[in-house]
Amino acid sequence: MMKWQPYFCGLLFVVVLGRPAAAQLMPGDIVVIGVQSDGTDRFAWVPLVDLVPGQEVYFTDAGWNAEAHAFQRQVNATSNSSTTSPSGGAIRYTAPLQGLAAGTVVEVRIDRRTKGEPGAYTLTVTGASADDFFAANDADVVGDQGLSIATTGDQLLVLTGSLLQPAFVFGVNTGADQWDLGSTTAQHSSDLPPGLTRGLTAIAIGAGSDAGNEVDNGRYTG
Repeated sequence: MMKWQPYFCGLLFVVVLGRPAAAQLMPGDIVVIGVQSDGTDRFAWVPLVDLVPGQEVYFTDAGWNAEAHAFQRQVNATSNSSTTSPSGGAIRYTAPLQGLAAGTVVEVRIDRRTKGEPGAYTLTVTGASADDFFAANDADVVGDQGLSIATTGDQLLVLTGSLLQPAFVFGVNTGADQWDLGSTTAQHSSDLPPGLTRGLTAIAIGAGSDAGNEVDNGRYTG
């Protein structure tokens, strides 16, 4: 169990100010409050603004490369089209006709994933309908192996827009207590995504700064 104290301060700030429903989400409009890689992968998230009908939100475990301004999979695919590593996946959520109210806790358990493009997922969802989640693997952008939170450390990035033109909303890094400071080439690590702020909308919950300091599970306990 882990208390994300820097995140707690930022969360209070966003909740107190609030914003009306908007199709263009801003950093911090969605927050991740839990990740689990032990056993069956799962994650939990909360919108802090009302999500309007049709609003699309992507979740991916692909790492970001700051120098290339692209997902690491895009960098590797360009340099060597036959490479399969790093290769993650993505899931897209589309808000239903009634939208999704601010403050709704949504938990997603990934019971099964099928490799390919866009692939397929069997999900158990609470707080929303599993019918509103769609496979979004892309072999050349985030990978086609499927979203899977690695026990050796990983990241979960939340974004809107599209995978090719992402607008990042939130990120959690379980591999260390900081985001990479250079341009990462590792499969389960990530540079700080653009637009996010360390300790506020980009949380690193590892036990230390070195390799091997990953945590398997974490949740907000404030």
